Parts: sequence; C-alpha cells; structure tokens
Amino acid sequence: MKAIWLLNLILYLIFNFIQYKYIQPTQLENEFDWILLIIDLFATCLTVLFVSTILNAIVSLIPFLKKRYWGRFIYLLPISILITLIIFLYAFGSTAYLNMKTGQDIRFLKKYDNVSTANPMDCERVKTGYFETDNLWIMRTENKQVQIKKDSSSVNEFEVLWKSPCEYQLIPLNDSKDSLNIKISDVFLSQYHCYIENANYSPLQVVKRINSISDIEK
Repeated sequence: MKAIWLLNLILYLIFNFIQYKYIQPTQLENEFDWILLIIDLFATCLTVLFVSTILNAIVSLIPFLKKRYWGRFIYLLPISILITLIIFLYAFGSTAYLNMKTGQDIRFLKKYDNVSTANPMDCERVKTGYFETDNLWIMRTENKQVQIKKDSSSVNEFEVLWKSPCEYQLIPLNDSKDSLNIKISDVFLSQYHCYIENANYSPLQVVKRINSISDIEK
C-alpha cells in the first residue's frame, strides 16, 4: 500500500500543476496571492478526500477478504483516492488539452442556439456607444459598427441588423466575409458578454464599454 500512497501523492501534484498552469493560471505577486493559493490547495485536497470517501464507503459494502466493513474501508481507501485522482486528472487534462488546441477556455463555450439572452431593457444600454475587446476598438450606432484592430489599426465597417432586442447581425460593408450573428448574454455596468455564432461551439466574448472616441485615440 505504500506504493499506492506514493503514487497518490505524485498524481495529486500533477493534478495541481495542470489545474494552476493551464486551467486557472495563478499569478503569485504578493503574500495575499500565496495565501489564496494555499487555501485553494487545501480546498482541492478536501474535495479529493470527500469524493474518495464517498466512493470508498460504497465500494466497502461489497463483502470480500473476510474483513468487516471498517477493515475493508481502511484497506480500500488509498485505492479509492487513486481512482478519484485518475478521474480528476483525465477531466482536467482533457480540458487543458482542448484549451490549448482551440485557444479558448472550453468552460465558456456554448452552442449558439443554447445561449440565453439578457434582459431586453439591459441590451438597450449597449446598442450604441464605444467599446473594446482584447483585440478590437468598436464604435456602434443603431445601424452601423466600425471596428479597429489594435495590432494593425485596420478598419472594418459593418451594417448592424437587430434581429431581436439582444441579438444582432453584422453585415460586412468593405469586404466579402460572411455575416456574423451575435447574442448578448449578460449586461453589466461597464461591460457585456456575448457569443458569436460559428459552425461548432461559440466562445464567450467580453466587451468593455469606454467613454468616448478619445479613449480609442489614446
């Protein structure tokens, strides 16, 4: 059993490496960040132990080895932890792989048809104005949208066709690209979330509101 406990420790370390390296990268810039990491590690350990204990309690009901229930529980505990860690590693490892392959956090991918839209009154607040994403500046009026790429300053213009209070279509005016269908899923004070339709799963887009054209020029 010592070998199984050692293997459990190795798998637990690998699991945490994948989690904090690829699933939720952590920046350790000050003491508070380290405290949060330690708390998170402790919580992860408790989660593994809790799931393993439930699994072990069920498996220990099977009579074998001529042991009483508590004897079977103690004997099987490291094996149950091993099984739990393997399941967690597979789930998180698959997620990390798909994140790297797609370049998107798959936790926020949805089928476009399954995206629920925000309250229509909230969407009214973001129908026009100045916005930005990670790679775009956006200026939008009721029926036109201008996008400026941050890395190249190239400009694309679109006609805006509102299909519903929280869903609109962007029709390119200066190139032959296909139109884009977009659903607004959440509206907040300084930003909104939306999904862009594509052939497979739609990634979550975070669009931040800015005050004026002067913010873009800066």
